[in-house]
Amino acid sequence: MAAAAMVLASCSSESDAPDGGEVVNNDQIALSTLTPASQAGRISDVNGTRDGEKKERLQLKYKVAPVADAKSFGWSATGIALDGGNVYVSWHSDFQAANPATKWGGALDVIAFNGESAPAFSNTYVNYDAKFNGVLVGNSAFYLALTDSKKGAAVARVKAGETDGVIRAVSGSSANALSMVNGRVCAATGYKNGGVFSIDANFVSAADGKAHVDTLVLKDGCKFIDGDLVLRTDATAAYLCSLDGTQEWNIGAPLKSEEKNGEKYDPVTGTWSTDNETSAAYYGKHTMASDDKYIYVAGGQAAAGSKDGLRVIDKATKKQVWGNATNTTAVCVAGDYVYAATGAGLRVYKKFDGTNLELFAYETITDANGKVVAGTDAHSCNFVAVDGNYIYMANGQSGVYVFTLDTTAPAPETPAE
Repeated sequence: MAAAAMVLASCSSESDAPDGGEVVNNDQIALSTLTPASQAGRISDVNGTRDGEKKERLQLKYKVAPVADAKSFGWSATGIALDGGNVYVSWHSDFQAANPATKWGGALDVIAFNGESAPAFSNTYVNYDAKFNGVLVGNSAFYLALTDSKKGAAVARVKAGETDGVIRAVSGSSANALSMVNGRVCAATGYKNGGVFSIDANFVSAADGKAHVDTLVLKDGCKFIDGDLVLRTDATAAYLCSLDGTQEWNIGAPLKSEEKNGEKYDPVTGTWSTDNETSAAYYGKHTMASDDKYIYVAGGQAAAGSKDGLRVIDKATKKQVWGNATNTTAVCVAGDYVYAATGAGLRVYKKFDGTNLELFAYETITDANGKVVAGTDAHSCNFVAVDGNYIYMANGQSGVYVFTLDTTAPAPETPAE
């Protein structure tokens, strides 16, 4: 999807905790590194081919366990970026969430997946003042979507090969997703006091060397960015917004997760509190992806009797043309297939043909009775990415599951939706 021309708003005031549209000095973020050798035991070769009457199309190949430095962090895999054979995996601690960990923390793994050779860690970065909610790679740097313990929502930039970077606060309690558009990094933030904000990819301007944080969309509940569209929700409905903030389309039921707690940050007092209000159900991660005709939206937990889990939106009309009730939290499109991270595990569909989104392959597990069934043993499904050879799914505290897809295998049994 072509990027739209941005309509930017900025002003000349300076602040340590901007609410969007402000010019601010750059603050620094420092990352520590854990040696690859100390993390090597986290990757297991599962090689999960099942023998039987029907060979599975979807094979679990590897599992990447959570960061191996302290159980008190409750590490959860949150996002994945692919770059030149390297897989970047972001993690955050479970601090202040349900069943909380005791410490703030964010981590970033860089793992080399080179063909059929064994994957290996290139680096693991950690920070103990922020949670890493997502990662973007580009412009000879990596960028992190943060929940910072002192700033709330923020974006960090770290140059390739370095450990000291730049951090910039934006409005909202947490930055949920990042995208590179026209040489600027766009961040979607928070259910409350959120929006979409952009920063020059170098985190400086030619004029004054400061990071100009520009407001694109100032609306609650911004979740994800795909091309020139923003996915957001409130308690009434889900919406697609143009990236310049001038248009918005209602696409049906709100994006609802199973989260029981949200987090609120007060930039005036610098304090955090747990939000047990009804709105906490809308804090979870959701993504979307598109091909040339359709937008695929991970709608989360559908209401009883509805078809608002995984949704297909017509690009031309911005109307929903298909949906199912499967609890879907992340989706991507690659080649001829749509890959969906769901409450029942990874599912692969053939791209929408104008009538149906046909289920092509799905993750299976063995139940307590030894029967192979549709489902997953993962903690939660936060993100999915595909590089042509492997399918990577971030599964919260269960880590990252890596699959391969055999398109020539016989069709599996179709599970109930």
